[in-house]
Amino acid sequence: MHSHFGNQMGIDAMTSMAPGAEMVSVVIPSRNRPGLVGRAVRSALNQTLRFIEVIVVIDGPDEQTGRALAQINDPRLRVVSLDASVGAQEARNIGVREAKGRWVAFLDDDDEWLPSKLARQLEAAKTSHWQHPLISCGLIAQGPEGSIAWPRREPRSSESVADYLFLRSGAEIDEIRLQTSTLMTTKELLTRVPWRKVPNDEWDLLLRAATLEGVGLAFASGPLAIWHSDCGVERLSHQGATWRHNAAWFHSVRALVGPRAYASFLLSTMSTWARNEGDWAAFFGILWEAAGNGRPTPAGVCAHIARWLLPAPLRQLLKRVRYPSVSNPS
Repeated sequence: MHSHFGNQMGIDAMTSMAPGAEMVSVVIPSRNRPGLVGRAVRSALNQTLRFIEVIVVIDGPDEQTGRALAQINDPRLRVVSLDASVGAQEARNIGVREAKGRWVAFLDDDDEWLPSKLARQLEAAKTSHWQHPLISCGLIAQGPEGSIAWPRREPRSSESVADYLFLRSGAEIDEIRLQTSTLMTTKELLTRVPWRKVPNDEWDLLLRAATLEGVGLAFASGPLAIWHSDCGVERLSHQGATWRHNAAWFHSVRALVGPRAYASFLLSTMSTWARNEGDWAAFFGILWEAAGNGRPTPAGVCAHIARWLLPAPLRQLLKRVRYPSVSNPS
């Protein structure tokens, strides 16, 4: 059971005033973070694309968040309050079911958007040849060591979703990043491929969606979202996950990933996560999995070995030289 508040008459009036226009519905799951979600909501309402609605799904009893959102006087904001917590993924699914727009964009409550984000993504959607494009965009990651622009490269027109996500040309974990707050696609697709409560839930959704006809990647160039990795709280959808949870998920979707991409991701990202956790048993385990179920390259194997054997200060220095920080966007 859940309850709603917000100006439903305002949304209905806006819909009737714009015949033929394509509404974008923004879905934001939140729980016990009234200050953060207010920033996220305002960044969505401040989009240059005006024909939108913003749906905040409060994931369980949370009076403070409800009171904070009630202070935002905008008819495009709707709030769905759940009687019990269902997790970020199911909260997004509820938001999708509530959405009135043809397009749905996701925003985590501790992230924010630059003003042109939705307009630029809608343009990318309209120029895409896919019936149900999976539209992402550039991202600024703000952390304790500065701000970094992701991804390092955009998807190529002929590139599959799995190859773009996992076939890394370099050794760094940050080379590709399709994060939840960058994603937009059709409501129709999201009703066929809902979010699942698994590690790397956005990658999981993208991989499963890509198996359907008429689905492929589209991209709006430039950094249009801000990921606050320095906010000091756990992401709602990542709480308690270790590299082994991620590895079990990745093995479960192995049939959706080619052998080169499978080995590449194990030897880059999974290797990095395991190394950061100090799980030395993974050093040989990852090599064994990559060789047994993938097609590793000599460069990938060398990068994996170097990551584990080089001292941390040297690895950090090499990373800073290769990927300098970028200034904070205005």
